[in-house]
Amino acid sequence: MANDIANQWLIHASNGNTAYKMARLWHGYEKDEIPILGSSRAQGNFVPSEISPRCFDYGCDGMGLPEVVFLLREIAKRNTRAPVIVNLDPWGFGGFDNPNFVGDYRLVPESGRIGLVDSLPGLRFHGDLRRSLTAWLNERKAVTKVIDKGAVILKNSRTADEWKVINSKLTPWSFARSEKGEKLFEAALSALAPRKAVVVVGPCCSRFMELYPSRAEFSEYLGHLATIDNVVVVNLFGSWQFTDEDFTDPTHLNINGAHKFTKMFMDVVGRVIE
Repeated sequence: MANDIANQWLIHASNGNTAYKMARLWHGYEKDEIPILGSSRAQGNFVPSEISPRCFDYGCDGMGLPEVVFLLREIAKRNTRAPVIVNLDPWGFGGFDNPNFVGDYRLVPESGRIGLVDSLPGLRFHGDLRRSLTAWLNERKAVTKVIDKGAVILKNSRTADEWKVINSKLTPWSFARSEKGEKLFEAALSALAPRKAVVVVGPCCSRFMELYPSRAEFSEYLGHLATIDNVVVVNLFGSWQFTDEDFTDPTHLNINGAHKFTKMFMDVVGRVIE
């Protein structure tokens, strides 16, 4: 039980911890909160404090659209008119046939995502104290990353030589389609109405864009999303205003890129967010 109490304290003191994020999403969110949902590109591309004091980033490494749909359904229950920001990756709708959830739901058994052992105080965090302590320390030291209202923003950039190696190994990523997934995603967005759902596509590095084979198909799908009454699409994918100096790897911005991205995002949807 002492281990459980210590883990809970460390988790609640670390807003970048995925267990904290899921606990907050269910029963710790602020009134009229503006949530950000999605993968590591949601988690690292936005600077929430530059969007609104009410903004919080629920993005997690590896979070796919099936889990985003699941969380959107929960957020739709909130009594608020605040918008929701949803990251959409340019590789699309993989995973709906065999969903893999990455969020840590151990503090919210009501989510239905955990079994009996993972919900029992005293057992649920067995062996996790070191990891919880490391996350807490990393958040305070901010050596390689900055934690900002749930966002985990990477500081490092790459040299020209490093980009040569990275680019030589990069292979094309295409836009995966799923009739089932698209229907579920669009239904979850529509269910937020009259709240706005702001669907955002962030940039990728120059070599990724050169290899990307699905620009026409992806643009067509974004055009379709924009026809949904309560959906606003912000497409910064391939924006000429980003250079490789803004990235920490081919698909994730560094802290300089994140500040630039957030400003450009707000220039487009500032009135919606307000």
